[in-house]
Amino acid sequence: MEKKTYHHASLSLPYYVRGARPGLLLLSGAHGDEFEVIDSVHAAIDVHQNELPDFLYIPEVSPSSVSGRTRHNCDSLDINRQFVDDTECEEAQAVMALLKDYNIDTCVSFHEDPEQEQFYLYDSGECSAYELARIQEAVKSCGVGLFSGIDDPEDAHLGFEFKDGYRAHVGADGKPVGPIETWLIRNKIATRVFGVEVPGKIPASKKDQVTTCLFECLCLVY
Repeated sequence: MEKKTYHHASLSLPYYVRGARPGLLLLSGAHGDEFEVIDSVHAAIDVHQNELPDFLYIPEVSPSSVSGRTRHNCDSLDINRQFVDDTECEEAQAVMALLKDYNIDTCVSFHEDPEQEQFYLYDSGECSAYELARIQEAVKSCGVGLFSGIDDPEDAHLGFEFKDGYRAHVGADGKPVGPIETWLIRNKIATRVFGVEVPGKIPASKKDQVTTCLFECLCLVY
């Protein structure tokens, strides 16, 4: 795994890569109030590095929001609503410029829900019954529950209903426009995208456990 820096306009975007043609894309740090999962992803990479396929990892999709520990970046923007062709958000521009020529099989985008004690997962495809049960049992083995209900009924980009921590076919048509997850699908950069929502209210040690379990279920098999 090699650490590199992508330069775009006045920005420097650190990332890690292994292999000339990575098939796995790992993302975290889109929102600065979800910063603990960044360390969890780093730890999971350290544990499973030799088992992972070639990958590219951007630990801080929005460096300025992570630095400020805020949802919005230095331009008062939610970067995960800025992945559109005409965006003026330089951080989103940098990420899109870095990724535009890659051909990714699977993307796993790690987030935290600061209001949640339970786990949920967006999937642009659909897991088999066996795959889904494996994910659900892995999360429950960490002592974390599975969310059922509406993710955020007041957010125009969300409002999805989950059952037992899972929702299939989210963003399969490249919509809603704005999040990086649907941008990857819409531009045919990634074939399959998982949006992981680690519960923000659980201890950091539990976040580490959940993230490592998800690596075993999502990153080592696709």
